Amino acid sequence: MQTARTIDVTALIERKKLRGFSLSLIVWCFLIVLIDGYDQVAAAYAAPTLIRAWHVNATGFGHVFGVGLFGVLVGSLLLGFIGDRIGRRPTIIFGSIWFGILTFVRSYATSLDQLTVTTRQHLL
Repeated sequence: MQTARTIDVTALIERKKLRGFSLSLIVWCFLIVLIDGYDQVAAAYAAPTLIRAWHVNATGFGHVFGVGLFGVLVGSLLLGFIGDRIGRRPTIIFGSIWFGILTFVRSYATSLDQLTVTTRQHLL
């Protein structure tokens, strides 16, 4: 009969050095988070100019920002669930392509309603 061998996972992790894959993973995660937040910052930066150009009330942009943040919440939950079911790689690819397409389409919005609709589509 063999005795059970225990491994101290904390000590094992502490002994490991940060190398190629781990460092590149940290850099990629940082860039993804940076890019993900860019659309909210860009909308906030452009809002005063768009308010004047579209002759809308500033409170109308509250919907755009609120829907955008709600989309992050729902998208995180939904894509996390889908990633567990069909795999993380295809889910990340789908989510990135969908986000990129809608961000591109959003740049052609000519009214607050169009901007809000393209923001709502980020829910997926």
